[in-house]
Amino acid sequence: LLDEIDIHLHPAWQRKVLPIVQRMFPNAQIIASTPSPFVVASAGDAHIITLGVHDGAARVESAHSSQQGVSYGAVLRSIFGVTSEFDVKTEEELRAFHEAKARLLRGELTARDEVDRIAHALATRSEELREIVGLELRQLERQQRLAQ
Repeated sequence: LLDEIDIHLHPAWQRKVLPIVQRMFPNAQIIASTPSPFVVASAGDAHIITLGVHDGAARVESAHSSQQGVSYGAVLRSIFGVTSEFDVKTEEELRAFHEAKARLLRGELTARDEVDRIAHALATRSEELREIVGLELRQLERQQRLAQ
């Protein structure tokens, strides 16, 4: 029984720790707890069980087979319920950007300033966001031309 098998480990080592333990003890049943998508994705020949607390009692929420070969993003979504790859503030701004973009596409022309303002704020945050927002703005322009 290994509680928090990944504790204090760099993510590169979190990817390796469980496979090493599994190789060291090939005939052992290993029970490990972890909040790490890196550990979960590295578990071979395993059952992934997520627990939750409901009415003061721990209950099984879901059970999955090994996640080897599944991306960390997919593990975050399917096992941990994390649907965004960005921090909470960026996630909120992306949601506001998409909502303003949807209003603009529905013909609410006053939403254009909000789209541009949020796009600029996001684009200055990182190269990745600059590329995402740039793609979204180009798509928006195409959609608006087609609507005319």
